Amino acid sequence: MAKKILYCIGACRLTEDEDKGLGKVTRTLLEFKKHDNIEVDVCFFPDDLDQWRKVDMKASNELFNLIAQEDGLNVLRSTANLDPDAYDAYYGDASPLVLKMTEKKKPAMLASRD
Repeated sequence: MAKKILYCIGACRLTEDEDKGLGKVTRTLLEFKKHDNIEVDVCFFPDDLDQWRKVDMKASNELFNLIAQEDGLNVLRSTANLDPDAYDAYYGDASPLVLKMTEKKKPAMLASRD
């Protein structure tokens, strides 16, 4: 049975240089693809993508296009009613979802900045 991972990408990725921002997202997605036993749901923090565009329009559009081109990813448009029990683990940037996951005794791994 596949493990289900919640991969949360924070808007902080837009303020980093390309290798640490979008490059890190690309490398992470490639790493997930290497494993047939992992299903990945992607969410954004904040959920409101217009807020991302206010940070950096070009970089946010590049990121959204990158995610849209990935096969097999389920992109969550909102995490307001997210059920932590639906996931085996959390990976990604800091968000309020880390607390939700750890309250349910689910592993939460924060992505490095490099």
